[in-house]
Amino acid sequence: MFLSHIEAAYVDHSRSEVIVLHGSEETAFICAGNQPKHHNLPLQEVAELVIFEKKPASAGRGSVVDL
Repeated sequence: MFLSHIEAAYVDHSRSEVIVLHGSEETAFICAGNQPKHHNLPLQEVAELVIFEKKPASAGRGSVVDL
């Protein structure tokens, strides 16, 4: 399992930072694309997903999203 920090860029030029726990990069991109609707954010068309950081998942691991 991995913990990845992914940036989702939308067609309206807005973006979101998404942290996902996954087993493969394919699963990471699918999960990152689905997260906004799970958190009741306005549904937008994703233009691009980029993995910024990927590390093995274990107890106590985390990421910092600098706004």
